Amino acid sequence: MRRMTISMDDELTDLFDEFMASKCYTSRSETIRDLLRGEIKREVIDARSAHECVGALSYAESVIAGKGARHGKFNLIPVESDAYGHKHGPAGRTASG
Repeated sequence: MRRMTISMDDELTDLFDEFMASKCYTSRSETIRDLLRGEIKREVIDARSAHECVGALSYAESVIAGKGARHGKFNLIPVESDAYGHKHGPAGRTASG
């Protein structure tokens, strides 16, 4: 394992220590490693994710909190756009031919 040294101003250090305590980390190093892993993972996912998505908002009619108030669930599903046409069939033909 390599050793790194970082500098932070007092206010950021205090906020970092509060964050560390609230998440029950035992050391600053462990906290930094987890934060970096999480950020790098998000960057990789964002880089590989589609730029388009499909959204679905669904309501359950039986779940109503009050008159006119419904509880639903909203899901976003990333999709890859197909610049060469939508393909169908076993030979991978496009919809137009």
